[in-house]
Amino acid sequence: EVPFRALLQVYDQQELPQCMWSPSCVLEGTSTVDGQLAKLILFSNGFTGSFEQFGRSSFSLQTGKQETGSYIPRQMLSSIINCEGQFYNVNFNGRHGKNSKVRAILTKYIGAIGQLTVALSSDGDLKSELDSATISGNKDNTINFSIPNNQSMLPVGDYKLNRGYIRYGVKDDNEWRLSFTEGPEFTINTNQMCELKPGKPVLTVSAVDENKRYQNDVKEQTTYADGANIYISRKITGKSGELYGRFSQRQENSVYTDIEPEIKIVDSEGKEVVAAKIKYG
Repeated sequence: EVPFRALLQVYDQQELPQCMWSPSCVLEGTSTVDGQLAKLILFSNGFTGSFEQFGRSSFSLQTGKQETGSYIPRQMLSSIINCEGQFYNVNFNGRHGKNSKVRAILTKYIGAIGQLTVALSSDGDLKSELDSATISGNKDNTINFSIPNNQSMLPVGDYKLNRGYIRYGVKDDNEWRLSFTEGPEFTINTNQMCELKPGKPVLTVSAVDENKRYQNDVKEQTTYADGANIYISRKITGKSGELYGRFSQRQENSVYTDIEPEIKIVDSEGKEVVAAKIKYG
């Protein structure tokens, strides 16, 4: 048994109240990191009651006198973390329980370092820059990093680019933005630059039986019986196997607006049967 607090929010918007549960407790402690006052906050892995699971729990490490306000940025808990350009190995001593404490131990990482850069591959003059991304160890799933920009220092090892955003354009790299998941695997070598060049997307359209769309063995078909309900979706795959999600255009107020592609269904003679814009989700 461990001490734990949960939050129940009730929304009385319909005949029956709508309820939402969420964890509502953290573990936190203070110390000094490189001579600066530091606060480490550990967030639980859902309702498991565990705050120290690499790759499942999350953390926030605040140093100096920075004020975050009500919003506290967090990252996936990793056995190696980056704090203001310095990598640290993370270990825990003790346990979370009644009348007991967990001690977090940060030790300066002394291993080799390499670099990663990500840019879209194209046949034309396209400018691009990684906006943000998350990566994880390909063989060691206790390692998880959030990459804030296009060129990042990383400990030597094997990784996988999980998800992120890339900005791009012709005039500059801030005209459009796309999201992606399931990026490629890559290796960081000592004092070397690893260049990833996703891109050159290919569009495919699939149609499945609406009643079977959540089944693992659902099969795509090209013909259906008259009156059947079908679920149509688009899939955009890059040359490295990455999957693209949202494509957004930057407006004058610097806000990105999602593009809603249009789909048209025609009969065997090319006559339009129905046309509509695809909504996200």
